[in-house]
Amino acid sequence: MGDILPDPELPVPQYEFFADCPFADSDPGVGYVVGATVFACRSQRLKGYDFDTLVIDEASQMTLMHAVLGMLSSDRYVIIGDPEQLPPVLQSVPSAEAKAYSIFQSLNRSADLVRLNTTYRMNQTLTEWSSDQFYHGLLQSHASAAQRCISAVMSEEEPQWIRQALAPEAALVWIEHTTALCRHVCMEEVDLAHQLIAALLRSGFPAEQIAVLTPFRKQARAIRRRLRVATDLGQGFAEQIVIDTVERMQGQERELVLLSCAANEPSFVRAVAGFLFLPARLNVSITRARSKAIVLAGKALLPRDLDDTDLTEMLLPWQALRSASLLLEV
Repeated sequence: MGDILPDPELPVPQYEFFADCPFADSDPGVGYVVGATVFACRSQRLKGYDFDTLVIDEASQMTLMHAVLGMLSSDRYVIIGDPEQLPPVLQSVPSAEAKAYSIFQSLNRSADLVRLNTTYRMNQTLTEWSSDQFYHGLLQSHASAAQRCISAVMSEEEPQWIRQALAPEAALVWIEHTTALCRHVCMEEVDLAHQLIAALLRSGFPAEQIAVLTPFRKQARAIRRRLRVATDLGQGFAEQIVIDTVERMQGQERELVLLSCAANEPSFVRAVAGFLFLPARLNVSITRARSKAIVLAGKALLPRDLDDTDLTEMLLPWQALRSASLLLEV
């Protein structure tokens, strides 16, 4: 409802607002679908309508209290979610514990659960890493997506590390730098992201198929500012690239995803480890990509010789990702 343009590929009437459609003041006896937030379900925007079925998507991020707002409008529910993706954002609960507060977790009953094990988004390499780390090896890439790769032909004039990083055959790339003592912002990674994006655009790669993700809003702002003033990207391209935190990107996808970790100052990394290394955050970041995921990280990002058992376990998917990736040192 609102801010959604009609889809020309859907052969049915579409309305931006419920009040504009012929169903708003009558019962036409035909089926229709309304897209809305759970808050809108009990507001004047939907006139207190009741529906045959309520479908809640991205349910792993929705708390039970919020879900109930929508559930009041129906007696039948389809809850769709992934418990291995990001939990609700709660100010009073650590990220690692927030999962228990989601509607998906609250209603997770094995007898009522249908597991989907095929992705139509990711290629085989991306799928295998995510499957091994989070889905007990059960997730598979559909044949239509398994061989997917980016179509970017790099000029011989591009630096070697860029040509290696953007080679179509390398679906997972880990670019490691030696800049240290960064917290919420790492300008080295701002520079690296800028160089990679400029090379992609020079090759003709579509800007709208690039996403730059980061755990920190300050890093997202720094990258956004750099690209807006850059003179080597072409006018208007920077606005077409998604540059945001991981939480904002859940539920979306792009051909190529850059993950800028930013933090690498050891004491800071340990202080925010529960947030920074949350396995679900890494899973969401990498699985937004259809063809290629590139991680930008300082050499000191992953702590070594840890005494904290919980943190050691959280680092396992990160270490596995680094091992599975093409490692480039810059």
